[in-house]
Amino acid sequence: MELMALSDIAKRTGIPAPTARRYAALFKDFLSGRRLGRMTRYPDEAITVFQRIGELYADGRITSEIEDILRREFPRTIEVGPASEPIALP
Repeated sequence: MELMALSDIAKRTGIPAPTARRYAALFKDFLSGRRLGRMTRYPDEAITVFQRIGELYADGRITSEIEDILRREFPRTIEVGPASEPIALP
């Protein structure tokens, strides 16, 4: 699986880089990016999500509507880290 920088995704999708950064920030749960150093890299599948977000904005949808649509169309990726403190169970 090839991981791409946001600039690569912007070139491949035709979405301006600042717009792609905004999409990545707003819809990170659907993009499964991986932090490598200071950069986040995205798998090939993220291109489809970026394109879909662009289409929905072009159709006049607002951010909350787009999130609802993406929730139905794509799986969400939620990063889970180790718990900071153990939790005692009854």
